[in-house]
Amino acid sequence: MRLFSVKREKSFYLVENLISSKPKDISLYKLAFVHKSSSATKKGGQTQNNERLEFLGDAILDALVADILYQKFPEKNEGELTNIRSKIVNRAFLNQVAQRLAFDKFVVATSNLSNSNILGNAFEAFIGALYLDQGYLVTRRFVLKHIFHGPISLSSILLEDTNYKSRLLEWSQKNKKEVEFEVIEEVLGRDNIPKFVSQVKILGETYGSGTGTSKKESHQNAARQTIERLEAEGLL
Repeated sequence: MRLFSVKREKSFYLVENLISSKPKDISLYKLAFVHKSSSATKKGGQTQNNERLEFLGDAILDALVADILYQKFPEKNEGELTNIRSKIVNRAFLNQVAQRLAFDKFVVATSNLSNSNILGNAFEAFIGALYLDQGYLVTRRFVLKHIFHGPISLSSILLEDTNYKSRLLEWSQKNKKEVEFEVIEEVLGRDNIPKFVSQVKILGETYGSGTGTSKKESHQNAARQTIERLEAEGLL
């Protein structure tokens, strides 16, 4: 089954310019752009799409961003670093990064790219492919270049004040869904800094959780996770 046109096949070799290195296994990058809606099946019956690479890339991206933030902001505590990281790995932001890198030219999907997180998911899958193909250091340089030093600077990310809780409450009112915020844990962490863990319930079902150095921050992070789940389920 041919997933890529001849023109698109040739364009994949521009990956070398994107990662500033020669790909060892171009098939990894091709697989990173195959959405599950256009899965291919190998002879043995194994389904081929980017979900496994997305799973890996999500974890690698989290680790890379945490590593970079840890080095860049020695004065910030755990809660502050977590909040900054959540803004960087936010699905809407990753969609923007992927769009800027013209990933829409490579993605193979039957779904509408403009009304989904397909591009952001492909970006995470690409990170997974890059990590497998080139290793941690090359992937770290890629993240630094295209996320931290890209057109959307870190300073603009830090200034962004997305009120996830308000957005979630607006959604609940519009859709007549009861939303509850609950602090389920409150402890003193290192240096006697408080740590709060909150969760969000929709109609009694837990949809998201989050931590923070204040109840407000933990509510925001729980609301963010809830919104991401609602978006993934097509409910928001």
